[in-house]
Amino acid sequence: MRIESIKIENYRQYKGPVEIEFSVDEDKNFTIIQGTNGAGKTNLLNSITWCFYGKELHKSQTTGKGPIYNLITKNQTKPNENFDVKVEVTLVDEYDFRIICTRSLNFRCDSKGEIFQDPHGSNFQIYQEMQDENLTRPELFVNNNLPIDIEGYFFFDGEKLEDYFDVTSKNSIKDSVYQLSQLHLLDSALSNLEMRRKEYVRDLNKLDKNTGKFLTDRNNLESKMRVSLKKRNKIDSEIETLNTELIELKKELRQADNKDVSMLERERTRLQKDEQRLIKNIDKTKEKKEKFLVKNVSFVLGFPALKYGSEICDSDNEELFNSLYSPEFLEHILNKKQCICGCDLSENDDAYHHLEHLMESVSNLNNVFDKVKDSSREFNTLLIELEDFKRNLNSINEDISIYEEDLMEVREDLKFNQYNFEGIDKSKIKKLNEEILEKEELKSTKISERTKADIDYKDAISKLERLERMERDIKIRDKKVLLLNNKNAFCTRAIKQIEKLKGNLSENIRSQVEDLTTSQFKKLMWKDNFEEVLVSRNYDVKVKDVVGEISSPGILSAGEKLVLALSFVSALNNISGFYLPFIIDTPMGRLGSEMKNNISKTLPEYMEGRQVTLLVTDEEYNENFKHGIAPKVGKEYYIKVNESKEGTHSEVVLNDR
Repeated sequence: MRIESIKIENYRQYKGPVEIEFSVDEDKNFTIIQGTNGAGKTNLLNSITWCFYGKELHKSQTTGKGPIYNLITKNQTKPNENFDVKVEVTLVDEYDFRIICTRSLNFRCDSKGEIFQDPHGSNFQIYQEMQDENLTRPELFVNNNLPIDIEGYFFFDGEKLEDYFDVTSKNSIKDSVYQLSQLHLLDSALSNLEMRRKEYVRDLNKLDKNTGKFLTDRNNLESKMRVSLKKRNKIDSEIETLNTELIELKKELRQADNKDVSMLERERTRLQKDEQRLIKNIDKTKEKKEKFLVKNVSFVLGFPALKYGSEICDSDNEELFNSLYSPEFLEHILNKKQCICGCDLSENDDAYHHLEHLMESVSNLNNVFDKVKDSSREFNTLLIELEDFKRNLNSINEDISIYEEDLMEVREDLKFNQYNFEGIDKSKIKKLNEEILEKEELKSTKISERTKADIDYKDAISKLERLERMERDIKIRDKKVLLLNNKNAFCTRAIKQIEKLKGNLSENIRSQVEDLTTSQFKKLMWKDNFEEVLVSRNYDVKVKDVVGEISSPGILSAGEKLVLALSFVSALNNISGFYLPFIIDTPMGRLGSEMKNNISKTLPEYMEGRQVTLLVTDEEYNENFKHGIAPKVGKEYYIKVNESKEGTHSEVVLNDR
């Protein structure tokens, strides 16, 4: 089914009448509608959903505000006059017959100039050209051909796809797959068969209680067997999901705990002990130094004198103390009473007294020199002790210096350790550990439930086999009973076959979705670091990189997530039982230029045979994108915004290509 055209009157900024003809050419299957933000692209999409469902399904914070009618029309309407808001969508079916869907609302301006909706002025009709009549139940036609639950897989906002896997649960995706592939029709068939079988057994009970009871027991066992099998399969899927979630959580924990908290804690404890040990060693060594200085206070206080004395002792003492005359020589002159010059000396002469005085002085100086010599030996002993004192003091100071340097290093290591701790979100790690524990416990519970379901299933099979052996001995002669029994047996066989078919189809569809998503994702991606997309039985989507690492879509960039979602949604459409057009609002979202170019080249190939309408911004529809998609574009429009005193209205203008 394709959209041939849309007509809009008085709907929001489209005063109209606005008519857009879409490309229905299979070779040129793209229609481009270009407009700036706020021009009315999203409201074009909303006009279509409003026509089909009576709801504007793509409203946002910036679109769909205010009344549904056009404000210029409202301002131009006089008291007691009416106007309609109307959208008409013309579809073409596979046989090229038109289906015209029209929805309208009537509004009236009262005598005071107030606008109100006519409660009886709402209308929705569908005209089918094939039957040349209006359908009596147009809502049923829409529900059968485009159910509202799957509308978002054909008409969607490209920007919102970026968050697709964040906001769409696995269950809702799986339900959508069932709707799109129409597997839910098999569930309806199963329900009908079960209902018929109960009716046959009820009728049998009226004709033959024994046979009726037998069939009731058998049907109950078969139901129990199917329920147990279904439960077992469901639990298997849940365990598979739990295993996937546990892998993700443990990976996230490794990333959050990549600095190894326990190792950091051990290291911090060791460093703190080293810090305390070094502080104690420094304190003890300083105390030892104080005691050493007190004990050797004489060296400390007498050091200046000792230094001076040692300098004297080290100087040339003989020059300091030697005299020109020895005492013996002077004594000889005095005894001889004759000077060396030959003159006689009298005891009463001044010269004689002078020599006596000189001899006495020289004798005293010699005595001092002898004492200095004796002191020099003592100084040498003290100097040796002083050197020992200095050496010991230096050794103590060196120990203190080493301890202090070690302490500085330990404290730097502690700071670095603390820095690493600050980089760890401990609350997140705690939460992740709690989640892992919770999932592990739930998995254990599910394994127990699975074991019980398996026991119930095998027990039902065993009992059913005994009943079937007994059935061979039952001879049914009544034709009515036999007919009902055969009908019941037919329903039983049909139920088994449908369940088997459903299982096979479900797996085939899942496998197809996985392969198609992988193929499209790898085509659209601008880098080759992803190997494949994995889709579980519960439609939990993962990506596997080239080194085999499996991750959830959450690790992808915004652009990568958008491409993955676009690939996944496209894959779902390919396996759907609905041949419907695509309308994509802002398809490129916030993608980079390289990815846009890739999409412009690969999207036409991927959407081959499907009618596609892209509602694009000027930025999205750049020259490179135009060039890539041009061969497949059949119609191209731009939205022209007109401003006036009465308000704003938009036109959709065909762009001559």
